[in-house]
Amino acid sequence: MNRAFFKFYVDSTRYNLSFSVLVFLMVNPLAGLISLPTFGLAVGLLCFQQFQGNQYYFYYNVGLTKQKLIVNSLIINLIISTLLLPILQ
Repeated sequence: MNRAFFKFYVDSTRYNLSFSVLVFLMVNPLAGLISLPTFGLAVGLLCFQQFQGNQYYFYYNVGLTKQKLIVNSLIINLIISTLLLPILQ
């Protein structure tokens, strides 16, 4: 189950990171860091749904619901953002 979640996290975070890096470069570093667990996560999930949405059946068969995947991704992104926040200030 952990391997399956890690695969989902990596796949959805690719989209999230690309969006957050754009915000980081275009707006400012703090906004890019804040977008990682918030709006960037939403963009990442929407892109994952659009391009790889049929994979949710695989995760459901492994025992991971869509809600569990999203909540765990949010928690990980919040932890990462919290750890990186002191570096930017």
